[in-house]
Amino acid sequence: MCSLIFNDNIKIAANSISDVISMINKSCNAAVDNAMFEIAKLSKKNIIRLINSRDIINSGLLKSSIRIYKVNNSEYRVGPDNNVKYAIFPELGTGIYNKNGRKGGWLYKADDGNWYFTYGQKPRYFMRDAAKSTADDSVYIIFLKLRKELKKNVNKIRNI
Repeated sequence: MCSLIFNDNIKIAANSISDVISMINKSCNAAVDNAMFEIAKLSKKNIIRLINSRDIINSGLLKSSIRIYKVNNSEYRVGPDNNVKYAIFPELGTGIYNKNGRKGGWLYKADDGNWYFTYGQKPRYFMRDAAKSTADDSVYIIFLKLRKELKKNVNKIRNI
């Protein structure tokens, strides 16, 4: 039997170091998966908040299409459904405001039947800014989930 002493408050006696390492790895994996889901939920919340605050939409289709997609154990993607093809235009802008956009402006006929001239739409960067906002909190969320998961398993580790 060997003893591991992390500090004066936590002493672990174990028959096998590999059992302790295995328990810590499981705790860390569970914590990271939980943290990544919490971060995805925060990202979705931030995207919707920015859509609302930047007056991007009138119909609500873009806002209601924001989803969390699980890619694998600890990877999530957050963004609009594929059926909202126009989502890129408020994000990156159009016309002269987009580096690949149409230059010089154009005329278009609106739903009200009138013709309008435009140079395009300025970018609103709701996805980019939501990612930046979420990144500020991500490390802290991961820390909290790791701490919670490891505390939960300290007694299990002590009993190995």
